[in-house]
Amino acid sequence: MRANVKKTNLAFALLACGLGGCTSGQVGSYPLNSQPPSSAAKLQFAVGVATYVQQADNGAPAQLRHDLNLVETLRNANGTSGAQTDVPAVTGPSTYVAGLQPSYDGALSNQIFKFFKNYPALGYGFGALIGSNGGPLQNTPEQFIGGPPAWPSIANSQYPSTFVGFGLGFVVFPPLNQQPSNANTVVTGTYSLTTAFTTNPQQLGNFPVTAAPPGSLTANGTISNVTGLPLPTSPNFVPDGVGGGSFQVYVPAGVTETVVLLQVANQCYTALSTPFTGPGATVFSLVSTTPGPGTQTLVLPSNLGPTGNQHTLCTSADNAAVGVTGGTNVGGYVIQADYPLYESSYPLSTTQKPTITGSSGQADVAYLTFSSGNYP
Repeated sequence: MRANVKKTNLAFALLACGLGGCTSGQVGSYPLNSQPPSSAAKLQFAVGVATYVQQADNGAPAQLRHDLNLVETLRNANGTSGAQTDVPAVTGPSTYVAGLQPSYDGALSNQIFKFFKNYPALGYGFGALIGSNGGPLQNTPEQFIGGPPAWPSIANSQYPSTFVGFGLGFVVFPPLNQQPSNANTVVTGTYSLTTAFTTNPQQLGNFPVTAAPPGSLTANGTISNVTGLPLPTSPNFVPDGVGGGSFQVYVPAGVTETVVLLQVANQCYTALSTPFTGPGATVFSLVSTTPGPGTQTLVLPSNLGPTGNQHTLCTSADNAAVGVTGGTNVGGYVIQADYPLYESSYPLSTTQKPTITGSSGQADVAYLTFSSGNYP
């Protein structure tokens, strides 16, 4: 996954910075001779299959992929993030290959390590927190970012300028620059996440090849089925003509959560007011926790603009008032999951160990980019 408001294995081009492209906000290492976060925090880890289409690029055709979905929580008893910095590493089954030979991602062929460099495992997902409540995320790596009405709005808020929204908590591996020709990289077995609460090379030693430093935490996730969820279909958008509308989305059997995530260049109020541009776009999110199968209707209110009564999506008339021709392009992602992706996210969840697997014991996710054309 990757992007500005997000970056993903396809082009989360509007949802977060790519790995290595953002500041982490780390606050230094935890001395091993003091009480480490692991004395109070609890680590959870879940894995599953991520189904999505890698868009055509550099002459290569579009490709349906099934890669590894990674979900974690590291929280104190009150639900806040259990650490502000740590060094995570994932070790997969012996048959898992974490990268392209001979340049594996980790120290061993089945380890994911460099992918997480400078991006700790925190309260929900991998990336740096601005606040201790698991809340504002800085341009986090490989995460989708949710917006109103499902998540709180950041417009006219007290969040710092680097705040882009609340993360959806999952990351997909391998990243775009490591994807092999094999479009099904997930294997069955147990995957282990270990978090070392230090960034000091001497304290880390040869981690993750050798034992993790004292005070580290480990949690496991298991994959027993590599089929994954079906690829979502594009929603049908019906505008209401005054800045909102409704999305008709098909929810297949096995899906328990659906998110319609809009990334729009709302020029009627971003052209002249940069605080509302966020990481390159305005983000809105609609959520359904009704399982499939069946077609569901998700309604986008018309007045979610930054003043509370401005149109959610700029109409042609709205844009014309700031010298822009045409209405706002309506597009983004349909994200579907078989685990409580939404309920486990901040600020909804403040429990120490929210549920991050579905009935199968996995955390499967599928997503599709879509465009519904310009708003009238």
